[in-house]
Amino acid sequence: MGTSTTQECRRQTTQAGAFLVWLAARDVALSACTQADLDAWHAEKYSTRRPAQAFLRWCMDSRRMPRLVIPNRPTANPHPMGQHQRVAALQRVLADASTPLRVRVAACLVLLFAQPVSRIVRMTVDDVLREGQHVALRLGDPPTPVPEPVADLLLNYLQALPASAPVIARALGYHDKSTTRIAADAGAPWKSYAPGDHSG
Repeated sequence: MGTSTTQECRRQTTQAGAFLVWLAARDVALSACTQADLDAWHAEKYSTRRPAQAFLRWCMDSRRMPRLVIPNRPTANPHPMGQHQRVAALQRVLADASTPLRVRVAACLVLLFAQPVSRIVRMTVDDVLREGQHVALRLGDPPTPVPEPVADLLLNYLQALPASAPVIARALGYHDKSTTRIAADAGAPWKSYAPGDHSG
């Protein structure tokens, strides 16, 4: 048995045990597992928990648990956007004044800095830094400069926000509950959001 096969078997065994512990914590017996339970298990950490699927199929085949649909989704982008496509999309976003400003700002963060939504929702208004005419985002250390005209778009949006809106995620239209779900995939609950360096 090769090293890669041994490692895969170890992952399958580990995740099978983790699934049983997870079910027990929900006070659900394996024989009473529902589709909602299975979906919730995979939704939390899909890539990590996928090795448990071999165990789940065995449990279903041996009738130790009900016959359910095992969630399946790709874990990588099979067709990543090329540089020319990214630049063209960014230009369209910047020129499209008919699109809400909050949508254009979010799109710019994704296209220009390759920031996933799970990272965007963790940003606060304190992550936008101004020094004279220069604007930077605290994406790591040191902060990342924001070029024009994206910087101007970002500042215009922030200036239009009510003073009571402290979090960019909420300002961009994400509800607290949906933000918590998205952030859970990134490993950070809503209550841990705070201004500062989120590079970790």
